[in-house]
Amino acid sequence: MAIHLMLLNSPQANGTTLTNNITAGAGTLVYTGNDVFTTGNLLLIDNEVMGIGAINTSTNTINLFRGRLDTTAAAHTAGATIRNVVNIAVHEMVNDAEATQAGS
Repeated sequence: MAIHLMLLNSPQANGTTLTNNITAGAGTLVYTGNDVFTTGNLLLIDNEVMGIGAINTSTNTINLFRGRLDTTAAAHTAGATIRNVVNIAVHEMVNDAEATQAGS
């Protein structure tokens, strides 16, 4: 549960956004930006964590598994920031390590 909350509160983003609105029932999204996604990982939009299925890099389309880590599938608007959960977790671990080292 702590990891879940940490991911939802992270400010890390790489300038990747939704190209179009998606509904709570959408099974795919189209993105614009420079993030690198990996099949099987997770992404975060607003307060929803999604699993990454197939990725088409020529059309910037990702197949989704919605509402992961006890989040609820929700509608999201074009321009919403897409966060790569792997990047978020690494960012948080580096911040924690730096804070611990600074406190030593």
